[in-house]
Amino acid sequence: MTMLENEGLTVWNIRRQDFPWKGSIEEKIKFLLGYAILAPSTHNVQPWLVKVKRNSCEVYADRTIKLPQADPKGGYLYISLGAFIKNLIIASKYFSMFERVTYFPKKNLDLVAEVFFKKSGSKKNVNKKFEMLLGAVPQRKNNRGLFRRKKIPEYILRKIEKISTPSGIRISYISDSGSIGKLAKLTAGGIRTLYSKKAFRYELAGFINHNLSTKRKGIPAYALKMPTPLSFIFSSLMRLFDMSVPIARVNYKSISSVPLICVISSKNDDPKTWLEIGRMFEALTLCFEASNVDTSIFVAALEIDSLRKQVKKISKARYEPRFLFCAGYIIGEIKHTPRNDVEEILMH
Repeated sequence: MTMLENEGLTVWNIRRQDFPWKGSIEEKIKFLLGYAILAPSTHNVQPWLVKVKRNSCEVYADRTIKLPQADPKGGYLYISLGAFIKNLIIASKYFSMFERVTYFPKKNLDLVAEVFFKKSGSKKNVNKKFEMLLGAVPQRKNNRGLFRRKKIPEYILRKIEKISTPSGIRISYISDSGSIGKLAKLTAGGIRTLYSKKAFRYELAGFINHNLSTKRKGIPAYALKMPTPLSFIFSSLMRLFDMSVPIARVNYKSISSVPLICVISSKNDDPKTWLEIGRMFEALTLCFEASNVDTSIFVAALEIDSLRKQVKKISKARYEPRFLFCAGYIIGEIKHTPRNDVEEILMH
């Protein structure tokens, strides 16, 4: 089975024209969830489960997924869930079905949100204000590789900067080459530290799939721009050898080539804040995508306390840095990563 035949990739073909206007509210909610499942997640583990009720959808953290090395505090789990919820809200607002959302409704850290919906009447009810963001959802990718030496136009940056941020969260935009180079070095340093740990390598290796794999969770090697022959042995090589230096070098070159780095910082460090960061990140990355700007996530420097402090200083972040991603124009083609379909995440 080839990459194109992997059924986990067909979910990206969602079209708003296929919305079931005459269907039941349950059918409509499931269609909206088709956009939510396209959210990014750490190692593409897709840590979300949902329970569709009469007029709402409960979103749960899938606690069977554990990443003690990549996500020891669970913050990235909630960032992933925040992005999932953001996509769901955008889709429901476009189809005029959004009513309200309640976060942690039962003070249960596993039940992260309940989204309530209204019945959608006719095609005339669509809210075109959200058309561009909705269209960006199935186009978004986490890009890897070198970026073109091309600046992002000012009108796009002004549009991005107008996106409102929740209280206690700030975004720093870094565009000068000197600071970008310093952040690239810090990221490379973080990668060397993390990848030199055997436990980290073993965990990551378990989520890297060869290019012809039919698995719907994990990182296909082609997303790392890895040739197919190497993809079959890369996980074994990672477990056996410390490849931190060459991997750090590749990532340093990638980050050094970007025209913009975005650092999201927050005053608090708790599940609710991480969830807000996820929603904020998804809003930003979709706005970039709608403007044909590629994004790429790099958080290694934030995993090491001493490096995170330097990131804060360089980025002039108001609060503690929690998330970092780059924006620009990637060189070459990047393919989507597989996803579980909606039926596979439903709780009954």
